[in-house]
Amino acid sequence: QTVTVAADATRPGTVEGNVITGVTPITSTSTVEISTAMQALQLPFDAGAVAHLRVNTASDELQLVGQDGRPVRHGLQDGTALYYQSSAIANGDVGAYGLINTAPGTTNPEQGTQYTARVLDEYRFQLELAGTVVQLTDAIFYSGDSLNGLEINTHDVSTTTTEVKLVGTTEVVSGYEWYTYTLNLLQDAFYNPQTGAIAESFIPGISFEINNINWGSAEEPTSSKPWGLYSPAQRQAVLDSLGYLPFYAIDVHNVQKVTNNNGKLTSVAVGNPWFNEPQSLVVPTSGPFAGKAIVGPASALTDYYSAVNDNAPEVTQGLTLGGDSIVATNAVDQEVTGLTLEAWVWLDAAGSNDGEILKTYLPLPGSSDPNLQQFTLYITGGKLALYSFVYSINEAAVIGDQVLPRNQWVHVAATISPDGGYYTGTTKLYINGVSDAISGLPISYQNFTNKINSLSILTTNERPSSLTGAIREVKAWTKARTAAEVVQDMSQMPGGPDSGIAYWFPLDGSLDSGIPGAAAGIATNGTPQFTEKEGINDQTGKWNEKVGYSQFQANVKYEQKQAALKSTTLSQKILNPYSPEVYTMTGDVLSANSTTSGATWEVSYAGGGVEEISVQRNRTATQEVNFTTDTPFTTVEQTTNPPYWVDNIHRDYHFYDPANPDVYGIGRGL
Repeated sequence: QTVTVAADATRPGTVEGNVITGVTPITSTSTVEISTAMQALQLPFDAGAVAHLRVNTASDELQLVGQDGRPVRHGLQDGTALYYQSSAIANGDVGAYGLINTAPGTTNPEQGTQYTARVLDEYRFQLELAGTVVQLTDAIFYSGDSLNGLEINTHDVSTTTTEVKLVGTTEVVSGYEWYTYTLNLLQDAFYNPQTGAIAESFIPGISFEINNINWGSAEEPTSSKPWGLYSPAQRQAVLDSLGYLPFYAIDVHNVQKVTNNNGKLTSVAVGNPWFNEPQSLVVPTSGPFAGKAIVGPASALTDYYSAVNDNAPEVTQGLTLGGDSIVATNAVDQEVTGLTLEAWVWLDAAGSNDGEILKTYLPLPGSSDPNLQQFTLYITGGKLALYSFVYSINEAAVIGDQVLPRNQWVHVAATISPDGGYYTGTTKLYINGVSDAISGLPISYQNFTNKINSLSILTTNERPSSLTGAIREVKAWTKARTAAEVVQDMSQMPGGPDSGIAYWFPLDGSLDSGIPGAAAGIATNGTPQFTEKEGINDQTGKWNEKVGYSQFQANVKYEQKQAALKSTTLSQKILNPYSPEVYTMTGDVLSANSTTSGATWEVSYAGGGVEEISVQRNRTATQEVNFTTDTPFTTVEQTTNPPYWVDNIHRDYHFYDPANPDVYGIGRGL
């Protein structure tokens, strides 16, 4: 079997997308010493204080002692940040014992001088600056001079400066955990949010009266036409008039539990955490699920982040076939009980109304010619059709009733089952999962064998009558798929050993077949030729693409405990928990107090300070925007490989101008 694709390859996207759940703190219990001297993290030099520092300039040591001169536990750890502060001298001046002053009015820690503690024992310590022990001098101190502690805690690790005795406890945030998962929305039926009614289909004359439907631009059907033969436009007109919405069921799989604890990022596959939760039905009014009736576990809908504005497209790899290149595969030996050809296609608005989409070749038993049986899925007069050719005499074709839409992704499929006798079979055509009424002669076939020779994909310049556009998710089956299975194929991957899938090419930029262990061999006249381009700014005029991404944001808790510098602006560096090696965002948090219990802020970041996730759903970028450029695109159509950029909102497209390549990379399409 060989399949000929008369179109450049690009992507329709899928209903699947990576979803990230809300962030949950991971806490550990740490001890905190609470006493009069330690509440403000202040170590004074003044001997009149309850506890004060005694300095030994000979050994460069500091010791905390009480009013009676006896040693007191200082409660410090190696690396604890300390600042020398004096109100008597300016910021940056040298003060007591040769220490550099961080004035009490300083609000930015970067403008201060940070010393760190080098603990000798629980009573004595030294100060280090840039890793070197500070040599203390005999310079006198001023009244009120002290060493003050300052802790800046990020969402990765939080610490306290006084982990000494089991006097009290406090919760310390040491990291976060969240789930990522693949989310499918599978349409099962239709739902009326006003009445709560759920219907799997409608019966003309019973469920609705044809004369009461606002058909708009859709052709009004006859009273005898069953619901299963309604066109997509006719179905939508009925749904709009009756107030029904598509009814989706949630399918969650590929769940990963991601943990970022003490700076270490791990990911572990887990079962569906919402499997046993009660089912809920919601109709979101905003975000990527707006206008859809969805039933499933409530948490699977509420745990993902809320969408925010998207300002730029994410570059992904598109698939481009060039010249007369052929993608060929090895033969498949499996039982052949029928045939199904299907694909997602995009037809250029100004393209031909006639041309081939896919062509298959099946051998005949006992013949050395693999091309004696041909089955071609093609377009004639803008309508879907299936053509059969056996030897040179048995030719037949069935033609659909609906004109295929342009400038949008459309799922097309044809099935043939040998249940009409030895030389004829039953043929069905489908557009977006809806059966298309057909006319024409019965499809002929000589005999199905238990072997399919190969599948091939050709470019648009195969012949002058070729279609122009794009194709994705090419599948060939060795059985006739049912109507329900064709609908399933629109959004789901083939699965199971008995599925009957022979060839599956996602055409998403991968060189391989979508079937594990069935890699595709790429050949052009015996020479490997295959091109993957990145982005859409292609000087050679080949089709490429950019995919819009959604941005999601969450409220992340930040804790600053026991800060001695009041009203200090703390610069917090935040890593994207999903891809910490990719994005680094910054934001400012204003410290309002320095109590021992600490203060907690919930901070939402906009612009560059959000968590970003790639999401592709339902063959349309989640966020759609117009072109923004002062330089006009060329209006002259090119005749050789005319790539274009699609504006999803206005259903408009723009041809590539080689003289103005920079403009070509602006905007967003599918």
